[in-house]
Amino acid sequence: MKRRVILALFIATHAASAQAAARALAQSGHYRAAIALYDSVLAKEPRNWDAAIGRAQTIAWSGHLAEAESTYRALIDSGAGPDAQKGLARVVAWRGRLGESDRLYRAIIAHDSMDAEALTGLAQVLQWERRPREARAALMRALAAHPDDGDAREAWAKLRPLVSPWVRPTVTAVGDNESNSGEAGTIAAEDGFFTFAATYKNTVGAHEVYGHTQTDRLGVNWAVGDVGIRADGGVGFGEGEYAVAVGAAHFALTLGPVTTTIGGSRELFDETAAMISSGLVQTMADAAIDVGGHLTGTFGYATVSSEAHRDERVEGSMYAWSGAWHGLAIGAGTHGYGYLRKDLTDGYFTPASFILAEGALRMTVGRERGLAGTLELGAGAQRIAAFNQPASVKPAERMNAAITYRFAPGVECGVTGGYAVAASPNATSATAAAAYRGYSVALVARIIP
Repeated sequence: MKRRVILALFIATHAASAQAAARALAQSGHYRAAIALYDSVLAKEPRNWDAAIGRAQTIAWSGHLAEAESTYRALIDSGAGPDAQKGLARVVAWRGRLGESDRLYRAIIAHDSMDAEALTGLAQVLQWERRPREARAALMRALAAHPDDGDAREAWAKLRPLVSPWVRPTVTAVGDNESNSGEAGTIAAEDGFFTFAATYKNTVGAHEVYGHTQTDRLGVNWAVGDVGIRADGGVGFGEGEYAVAVGAAHFALTLGPVTTTIGGSRELFDETAAMISSGLVQTMADAAIDVGGHLTGTFGYATVSSEAHRDERVEGSMYAWSGAWHGLAIGAGTHGYGYLRKDLTDGYFTPASFILAEGALRMTVGRERGLAGTLELGAGAQRIAAFNQPASVKPAERMNAAITYRFAPGVECGVTGGYAVAASPNATSATAAAAYRGYSVALVARIIP
């Protein structure tokens, strides 16, 4: 590092090379040395706007955003031109004043509609404002004016998965130690505001009980700024070709780092062949909260019913996660559920309640292209109870993993899997729930046509 600084200073003794050396120092993180070089140039050429703007940019890179903002404003007042205005717009956005940055970029574009740097900067601000389709329009203008602009092309590669039509096929296999197994195929797609999904599931249970379900649904996914609405509806076909109206609707609001979601759904309760053959349908009201990914919670109230069975259930989860360090995060939390209507139950829904507390470890590796993977491990204890029976406490553990290959941002394929030792509504008795083991494996892909 010291040799690089000394070499740059030596090169910088030639006036023509001073600014290039200062840029190299700034890009390698030697901000003080870069600023000193820029100062030496400006001492000789006070109106060298390239050097002055490079100095302001280096101050911003060093994290002194307030100083960088005042420096850019002084340069604009001195006549430094649109490059200083773009620098100010960038710093203002970094300081969280997105509306002001938006206005600054638009003022620059009003004078030069082909300024790719300003259009790309505006697109980034619009994306931060959760206006991805407007960001797409800005980037298309930038690339139309300058097809080879590297920054615009890179920004479009990152934005493309958010605004382009996509198709996601998935094939899943599941099984457990209660003789339940099954396969499911799903194809989901989204184009603009519109969504589509179709799923076919085939299951086999104990005593050679078979069950099949199929659901087809259309929906909308609308988001502007901090508000989002997602809704869909369709029809589900159960064993014996009985038809059930299915659907879901959720409203999301983001305020700062906090995203709150509320909504409801009506679905086939088709976890196992026995549930499918019973014609169970679940209607649920639910809510979720996410605080910057560090604290997440879900809550729900459901009714589960058919001609032969009926009950009500509450469920929820709460997890806290640390920030990632080299892709590694540590968490802890709890989740569980409980059936409520002791007077209605006939023992079908077992266990009646369970709650699990665990510590967890999550590792994420990979970049925007190439191989990527996640691994999540959890271990703790679970409390399991059936109606009119004493509760028991058992150990619990789980592992979830995924390996994907990303051909480009938003275009990938891979395999996911999971294994858990924990209570499940698939179990047929409290004793079975206490020793329940289940697994799942899925082949997944995401394609942008």
